[in-house]
Amino acid sequence: MIFAAGARSGVFVSDAGMKVRNYFDVRTFRWSEVESITLSRGRAGTLLLASGEKIRLEGLATASFAGAKRMAQDNELIAALNELISSRRMEAV
Repeated sequence: MIFAAGARSGVFVSDAGMKVRNYFDVRTFRWSEVESITLSRGRAGTLLLASGEKIRLEGLATASFAGAKRMAQDNELIAALNELISSRRMEAV
């Protein structure tokens, strides 16, 4: 499953965890390390780790000038991803 708006960036999920690909960086996290994702203005989001560290997510969402319908779809995707994070974290315990 892939959540991305940019051609080279995005969040990729698997049974083991998630891979975050930004423009110049790729990092992989186990489900137990991931807390939540929030969507920021513009095309970025933030991944909050259980340790408190925040990872910027590049190219995750539609540009801020997009219409309300597209922005609502982005918010729905982030909500679905947070539900997945929550369920996977509970399974990992």
